[in-house]
Amino acid sequence: MGALRGWGTGLALLLVLVLSTGAVAGDAWPRANSRRLGQGQVPVPEVRGLSEAQARAELSRTGLRGRVHQESGPCPDPAAAGLVLRQRPEPGADLPASSWVEITVCPQAPSGRRVEVPNLQGLDEIQAQAALKAAGLRMHVTKRIKCERPERMGKVVCQMPPAGEQARPSQRVGVRVCRGR
Repeated sequence: MGALRGWGTGLALLLVLVLSTGAVAGDAWPRANSRRLGQGQVPVPEVRGLSEAQARAELSRTGLRGRVHQESGPCPDPAAAGLVLRQRPEPGADLPASSWVEITVCPQAPSGRRVEVPNLQGLDEIQAQAALKAAGLRMHVTKRIKCERPERMGKVVCQMPPAGEQARPSQRVGVRVCRGR
């Protein structure tokens, strides 16, 4: 009987401890999670200069949502392409959690950019590949042809598109390489 009384006292103390801890944690829980519940005010973070994805992530992290608008017309600064130019409300303003923040993103630069194809004739394969990589292009050996002149062995003798033409970035340039007799 004495063993049961000791066990009951320990259980009662444990129950009091759990209940008192739960009451303290239960009191703090709504404040700590008010952002997730849509309650309370949260400060608007600075998102200007961030990419659209980074801005959305930052707003989400603080319990807010981003509504994206594209800047009309070309981007005033090409370096700002794809970045947030403006936000409303301004950083530091307090909003209810889950509120919308309007962000305006500068349009991306057009993807129609072209690069000049370098002259590869007379270069060996490694040199030709390095020249194309530096220009943002890729090499494809279309054919290895017989050459009578030993000084041309292993060198590019023909390319398509030809040197000086404009190509899309990462476009393949076909080359013919002399393999000897």
